[in-house]
Amino acid sequence: VSTQSTWVKHMLGIAERLGKLIGQFAGTANEVHMEVSGLEGVDLAPLTTCVLKGVLAGDASYVNAHALAQERGLKVNATSIVDADVTHLIRLRTEVGGHQFTVEGAHFSNVGDRLLRVDCCALEVGLGGRMLFLMVANAPGTIGKLGTLLGSHSISINSIQSGRPDASSEAVFMVCGVDSDIPAPVLEELKQTIPGVKQCHLVSI
Repeated sequence: VSTQSTWVKHMLGIAERLGKLIGQFAGTANEVHMEVSGLEGVDLAPLTTCVLKGVLAGDASYVNAHALAQERGLKVNATSIVDADVTHLIRLRTEVGGHQFTVEGAHFSNVGDRLLRVDCCALEVGLGGRMLFLMVANAPGTIGKLGTLLGSHSISINSIQSGRPDASSEAVFMVCGVDSDIPAPVLEELKQTIPGVKQCHLVSI
């Protein structure tokens, strides 16, 4: 198998999982812009199919994704780019409430598939499983409160990363990998317990 074919295989999985992220964050997105780095000269149609399958989820398959997308009025515009920082990268962009929402992912030979951006926040976490995304006030003890609350409901955190959208921001963006689903009542409790929750999304990819 050629090196290029191996990279294409990795990128197909990333495209579908990023599509799932877009679908679960944006919901009713009608148009998704995909930029692909590192596959110059390669037909991007299979990646488009994977993105559609991810966004649509449910009964969508590789066979019927395009037909379902046409029925819903969803389209993906794919472009090949050259990224100076990450060789094999996929970036998806869509409009959410008048705001451009972006996700980025890439495959690295030493650590596998990684999520590199969600909306305005750069990060690097594993791309897969159940993931809790939070935008919260930058207050002492926030991570401890989150861990205690989830632990009280027997929900384990297997990874966590936090950072500010920019240097002047008073909010902190957090991504937590969790080992089990978080019931809706627990998410509501989380919003009431953690200071200044502005965003709270549980996604499964």
